[in-house]
Order: sequence, then C-alpha cells, then structure tokens
Amino acid sequence: RPVFTLDRVSGDVVEFCYNETDRAPLDTLSFDDVAAFYEHEGALRRAIGRLERSVRLQPSEAIVVDNRRVMHGRFGFSGKRHLIGCYLTADDWRSRLRVLRRRAAGE
Repeated sequence: RPVFTLDRVSGDVVEFCYNETDRAPLDTLSFDDVAAFYEHEGALRRAIGRLERSVRLQPSEAIVVDNRRVMHGRFGFSGKRHLIGCYLTADDWRSRLRVLRRRAAGE
C-alpha cells in the first residue's frame, strides 16, 4: 500500500498510510530509488514529529479518527485501560449523513 494515495482527478491526498515499524519490502522500487525513499522518509518522520499532538481522554470520553487520513497511536501505559474499537466504512457514514440531511429537510 502506498504511503500517499491521490485522487485521480483532483490530485488531492485521499489516503495516508504510514507505519514506520510495519513496512513491506521495497521491491517495487529500483535500487537507486531505495536511497531516495529513505531520504524522503526521514523528512516525513521529522514533519510528523513537528505536527504531533497528544490528547488525554478522560473516562467516558471517545475520539473518532479516519484511519486513512489521520495518524494515531498510543503512548506507553501502566495500569488498567479499556479500549474499544469500531470500524465504519466511508460509505456507512456518508449514507447515514444523506439520510439525516433528508430528514432534516422534511423529505
């Protein structure tokens, strides 16, 4: 999976997938491109570090992220915590949004 996926028409970034500890072999790159990849990957890691923010959730709070657009992780933790994951496709929430907009418009 590529790190950046661009919209075919607009060229906008529609997906960002990066995990520095879980990367497939770079067998789709030429030998010369591998060095360039690691040079640019270092710049990407530095940019991510500059943009990193942390959020501390309190009991009963939740956070919702788009796995394809927002990087997220967890810091080391000692003690007890309870994490619950939930996955929705973009089609799921877009469909629900359309239904709610129609109801709000009285359709």
